[in-house]
Amino acid sequence: MNIIKISSKDVKVLLFIKAPFMALLCYTFFGKAYFTNLKILVPATLAAVVLIIVFWRLHLYADQFFRKKFVNSDQTQNRIALSLLFHFGIDLVVITILFLWADAVHFLGYTFSWQSYISGLLVSLCDNVAVNSFHEGVYIFENWKRTLIEAEELKKLALKNRLARLRNQTDPHFFFNSINTLSGLIEVNEEKANRFLDEMCNVYRYLLRNEPDTFVPLHKEINFIRSWIYIAQTRYGSSLQVTIQSNVQAQNFSVPRLSLLAFLEDMLDSHIIDKKTCFKVTIGVKNDCVEILHSAHKRKPSENYRHNGQIEEVKTMHRLLGLPPIEEQTNGNVKTIQIRLHHSVTDHEHL
Repeated sequence: MNIIKISSKDVKVLLFIKAPFMALLCYTFFGKAYFTNLKILVPATLAAVVLIIVFWRLHLYADQFFRKKFVNSDQTQNRIALSLLFHFGIDLVVITILFLWADAVHFLGYTFSWQSYISGLLVSLCDNVAVNSFHEGVYIFENWKRTLIEAEELKKLALKNRLARLRNQTDPHFFFNSINTLSGLIEVNEEKANRFLDEMCNVYRYLLRNEPDTFVPLHKEINFIRSWIYIAQTRYGSSLQVTIQSNVQAQNFSVPRLSLLAFLEDMLDSHIIDKKTCFKVTIGVKNDCVEILHSAHKRKPSENYRHNGQIEEVKTMHRLLGLPPIEEQTNGNVKTIQIRLHHSVTDHEHL
């Protein structure tokens, strides 16, 4: 049998619940003499302390048994009812024997009376209700706290899985197009090819990082986006113009990793970009959000999009992180995307 260790809550039960009821039980035996006569107070209290501690341990074993027997939340009422019946049944037997024994041996001059016996039963009943209510409240609270911790762990796992999916969904066509662009630059402009290779390494080094943090400092995400944009602009030339308006505010905020990239990839994927019309994109920090604005442009057929699910992943990730929803609105020829930021004065990731 497992030994039940005494915890701080058990000590509180003994001091603040059991002790007053113990005094009341002694009072039902000896009346006012219990408080006025030291020859009765001391031995009666010692005997009551020993008795209560022994049977309190028995009640703890019973509680442990019922909690193992009725583990489901829909069995709570059955567990409480059976526990109360069991505890009161034990106390009924013990108190009956105690009163009869005290009368038989005239313990400290006690003489049996029905009034004191019924009062003792009522005290025992109230004691059981109080103790069981306390233990049940603590038990329910601990289960609730454990459920919250488990839910938080599951949320973290879900976020890691979604972040991994975002990495995996990064357009493979972008990689192969970048290789082709690099190959062409090597032949015509070696200096530009070296810059292109550096930016490309920055992009894929960032993408391949397997770090536990979901949030990253905004300025690091923007630096990554700068490298990504350089590669995209090298490919599209003057057909793609991107402006980044970064300021001091960016140092104090964090953003879910790869959330900006998801929207930029979706823009290039869903719009037709050619030399006839310039596709303009502006990225800036405004108050507590990142705003991405782009001009209205001819869109591709929806069935040709390669990033349909990627935006939904980002929106779901924001919801799991407890951030306000991402807002998208079109005003005239400009579409605005607002991504709320997480305020933080310290970096969330280690370089």
